[in-house]
Amino acid sequence: MNADDLFMFICILVFMGSVTKVVLQMLKTREARHLARADGGSPQTGRAVALLSDENELLTGKIGRLEERIATLERIATDRPRRLADEIDSLR
Repeated sequence: MNADDLFMFICILVFMGSVTKVVLQMLKTREARHLARADGGSPQTGRAVALLSDENELLTGKIGRLEERIATLERIATDRPRRLADEIDSLR
């Protein structure tokens, strides 16, 4: 067995492993979809939706606060130094 044959063998093994992984993932996804349809909106599905909705609201709030902070930092970075000093003094 020369180097070219070994390389080809390794490529075939990697290809077969990749195809196997993709097929297994497709089967798992299909099974999960089938179970979700069969449950018809089970309590677990409703709970998962509620948890995701709560997390979505939390993350939306965080994004809003971060946008406010970024706007403040942009204003500070682009503001004239004297005006910034005056504003800091007024906060004291």
